[in-house]
Amino acid sequence: MVLRREYGLYYLLTFLEGCRRQIFGTFAPFVLIMVYHAGVETMLNLAFLNAAVSIVVQPLIGRAIDRLGERRVMMAYYAILVAVFAGYAFISNRSVLFGFYMVDNLLFGCAMAITTYVNRIVRPNEMTPTLAMGTTMNHIAAVLVPATGGVLWKTLGNFQIPFFIGIVVLVASLIASRRLPAHLPAPAEA
Repeated sequence: MVLRREYGLYYLLTFLEGCRRQIFGTFAPFVLIMVYHAGVETMLNLAFLNAAVSIVVQPLIGRAIDRLGERRVMMAYYAILVAVFAGYAFISNRSVLFGFYMVDNLLFGCAMAITTYVNRIVRPNEMTPTLAMGTTMNHIAAVLVPATGGVLWKTLGNFQIPFFIGIVVLVASLIASRRLPAHLPAPAEA
């Protein structure tokens, strides 16, 4: 693994994305099932619909990253997700929450901009070890976030707490993504 200061923004964005993903991936289904009593069939239908629509949406996201750049895509992604997380914290309409669930899952492909960013700045022969370090950062979030969010939800008796934490993570991600260069050169050949 490679840990270099020059890749710090990549590591930070990867860690924050791991936090965000774990908060939503863990607590949104719990809220739909435990708070709003969505059934297994409903959750399976949402998963199937997400998979089907993702086949069309993911290539569009890739093209948007190529055309608009990582910075614009990531900033839009995080801004939209602030609204999604706020919706889970404050809206009690199941249909709206199902829609937010779809939006989060469909936009997950925007996170590939983190990888395309590091691909443009990485030194020759350091891509694999740099990605390995990013994956480690993501896994740290995967261990810490669900446990912490679950303890807070249980202790405080409020399902909104993980989503409030998620909003803070998203605002931090939005601020960090503003540090991405507006224009990056094409990736160097390895």
